[in-house]
Amino acid sequence: MDIKNQNIFSVSQINNQIKYYLEKNYSNIWIKAEISSYKLYPSGHAYLTLKDERSEVSAIIFSQYISKLNIIPNIGMDVLVLCDLSLYTYKGKFQIKIKNMYVAGEGELWLKYEKLKQLLQKEGFFDHSVKKHLPKYPQKIGIITSSNGAVIQDILNILNRRAP
Repeated sequence: MDIKNQNIFSVSQINNQIKYYLEKNYSNIWIKAEISSYKLYPSGHAYLTLKDERSEVSAIIFSQYISKLNIIPNIGMDVLVLCDLSLYTYKGKFQIKIKNMYVAGEGELWLKYEKLKQLLQKEGFFDHSVKKHLPKYPQKIGIITSSNGAVIQDILNILNRRAP
């Protein structure tokens, strides 16, 4: 194979081309999703995760758009977002850039979570009066994992280092 006659791209070139393609072909699109995480940073930008039953995507709302929103985003909220698809080229991370957001109801995943939480609460799983206090230095612990996987090896390694 003659490498001299091949097109060789840098990572930055590939990321820039993908970003250009996404932003050119997928601007001002609508996505319906549920907010599964949301954090507003001191910069004024908000970072969130949107998801449906099978997938999730990282999203950002820049400060100039947050101030124009008619809603306060909350975890578990079902939303319709007007956005552009993009790529954060520095990390090569696919994301959506949200320009506007509308409430579309309570998210189905959040409702399932709340229903399960209420059921477990009725059964007393969150009752502090029946919870056992963990000792500072337990004498016995149980580990449920594969007997020959990396997890058990990591646990044994840490235990031998910290509490031989």
